[in-house]
Amino acid sequence: MPKSLEEQKKQFRIIYELLHENPRVYIKDMASVLNINPHATSKNLEKAFNEGYVLPPQLRTRSFANMKLQGNVKGDIQTTKNIEMNGKIVGDVTCNNVAMFGSAMQGGVSSKGQLHMDRDSVILGDISTQYARINGKIKGNIEASGKTEIKDDAIIFGDISASTISIMDGASIK
Repeated sequence: MPKSLEEQKKQFRIIYELLHENPRVYIKDMASVLNINPHATSKNLEKAFNEGYVLPPQLRTRSFANMKLQGNVKGDIQTTKNIEMNGKIVGDVTCNNVAMFGSAMQGGVSSKGQLHMDRDSVILGDISTQYARINGKIKGNIEASGKTEIKDDAIIFGDISASTISIMDGASIK
């Protein structure tokens, strides 16, 4: 690990440049450029993303495993599994199930299963899902093939289309 903040920022800059040049760079190749072991490189890469130092112009991630997103992400995210979000996302999300905790998102959500959104989350974009439980703020349209539950702290600016809609006292829909 870097010894000083200056060295750490220098490594973050190198990581940014490597990812900008080739988004599919291998950890082992990055480690050789940084002159540290691959495990430390992986930790530095994670820290660079979580602290917002590395935000390539367009990050597109495809995964076949459950994902837990923390920090800032710029770009589209696609997985056949589940996503748990806690941070800021600029881009579209496509997944099976999504859970948002204290998240801010600018982009659409397409979920084949369920969307759960806590009261501290915000979406600026459209939502397409089977089941939605919303307690945050949305500026966009909601399309659910099944049930949509609008909880008491929810604020929605947009149209809602669902087979069943449940609205708690205190919710606001405009």
